[in-house]
Amino acid sequence: FPGCASRSPRSPSCHAKEVPVLPTEFTATATIAVPFMGSMTGPIYYSLSQGASRLDYTKWGSTYVQLNLLEDVQYNVTCAHGACQCENTTADFPMYSIPPVATYLGEEVVNGVDTEHWEMVMSSRISIDYYVGYLDSDDGRAVPYPVRVVFTMGHSRNQMDFADFAIADIDPAMFNPDQWNCALPPTYDSFIVSGYVYDATNRHVIPGATVVLTNDFHQTMTATADSNGKFTLQDVAEGTSNLAVSANGYLADEKAIVVSGPVAAGTIADVFLSPVLPTGNFRVVLTWGRAPADLDLYDFNQSNCKTYFNNRACPGTKLDIDQRAGYGPETITYQPNTGAHTVVVKRYSSGDLCTSGAKLDLYSATGHQFAIELDAEACAQSGTNLSWNAFAFDTASGTVTVNNSFSN
Repeated sequence: FPGCASRSPRSPSCHAKEVPVLPTEFTATATIAVPFMGSMTGPIYYSLSQGASRLDYTKWGSTYVQLNLLEDVQYNVTCAHGACQCENTTADFPMYSIPPVATYLGEEVVNGVDTEHWEMVMSSRISIDYYVGYLDSDDGRAVPYPVRVVFTMGHSRNQMDFADFAIADIDPAMFNPDQWNCALPPTYDSFIVSGYVYDATNRHVIPGATVVLTNDFHQTMTATADSNGKFTLQDVAEGTSNLAVSANGYLADEKAIVVSGPVAAGTIADVFLSPVLPTGNFRVVLTWGRAPADLDLYDFNQSNCKTYFNNRACPGTKLDIDQRAGYGPETITYQPNTGAHTVVVKRYSSGDLCTSGAKLDLYSATGHQFAIELDAEACAQSGTNLSWNAFAFDTASGTVTVNNSFSN
């Protein structure tokens, strides 16, 4: 551009220079310089029409591949000693094009190539500099191509240099991740999950409880309940996750949750731990969803004495807590050798028992013994919406008999 090199590159006539359109299909040898990581060199394959970019390089004895797919998950592939592993990366798809609002700053020699320097200022701290050279095409045209691209954020400066640049159609097989024969990471949306850890007998919080989350997306996360008994886990994958919870003086327990959005503390991720039981003792814990607000836990012993909210104790049994605002718990603790018992759940407040998500857990001194969840379909088919006769058990033998029937 005549004149820009000999006067201020920010002069109005320099601004008027037409922004070059860079190739959208090419191969090259790329050298990347990243602060504190040194430089990496390898072939790059780029096809905007296929929405795919691939960079291969070797570092510290291993081969690495950065595969970016515009309409799909981004992959990092690491191959060491013949075996490859794939993992997600949150890297954006690279766009080697100069925005039309970029500013022309003049001519510079980069790696022995005469280039035009273009700058795109995105903020006071972020900018991208493009150094553009020209290739002679077969039809005699001068084709612009990137010689260097520099991304600056504050004091951090990432630089990519291109050599052996060639415009080329690229075989789609170059971008097929199956070629590395490694399990590809699944894609998922992720959310924050918070909950409280409570004592199942009195709903007091348990500070210091340990919560470990795992799921089929190979996520393993650990959190510790704070002084309010609250824990928080970041970036939990959408779908089903398992919470394993433990605390000194309590029986370790697990809970499955279905994550479909942010989970607030005080809802589905709350966990109720049973205090350690003496030998021969048992405990039944009822939990449910947000509605109905009030489900009641009943126990009928073999003498037909009924332990519930209006009669909180029978010989050898005690209702520890009666919760009336959704989620639970309601808890009954049993002394040793008190015979056979039948456990029933009744809906006290308005709402639908069948869609309550009610669940009963039975514990002994050795830990969790049995769990049963209300069968919503069987409940609806029964035509009743008041009482769930869940199971019976014997405190002498620990034998459980599932009833799973419904009545009014």
